[in-house]
Amino acid sequence: TIPSFVLAFSLCIGMEDMQPTKICSILCVCLGIALASTGEVKFHWAGVIVCTLSCAIAGLRWVLVEKMMSRRSQPAHAAAMATRAVLSSEGKA
Repeated sequence: TIPSFVLAFSLCIGMEDMQPTKICSILCVCLGIALASTGEVKFHWAGVIVCTLSCAIAGLRWVLVEKMMSRRSQPAHAAAMATRAVLSSEGKA
C-alpha cells in the first residue's frame, strides 16, 4: 500500500527515523489489505504488479514533494508549491 512505500522512501532518504511503532502500524495495514484481497474471485498477478508499481510511484511522489516543501529557501518553496499544484491536478481531468 502507499503508506508502506512512503515510509520506505522516507527512511531511505533520511526524512524519517526508524521507529518500531510506525513499522508495526504499517505492517498491520498491509496485512489487513492482504487478507482482504486473498478472497478475491478474479485475482490476477498482473493486476497485483501494476497496483504495487502504482503505489510505489505514488509513495515516491509524496516523499519528493514533502522533501521539496521542507526546504527553507523561498524560491524552492515557491517551486515546490507550483509542483504540488500541478501534480495534484493531473488526476482530475
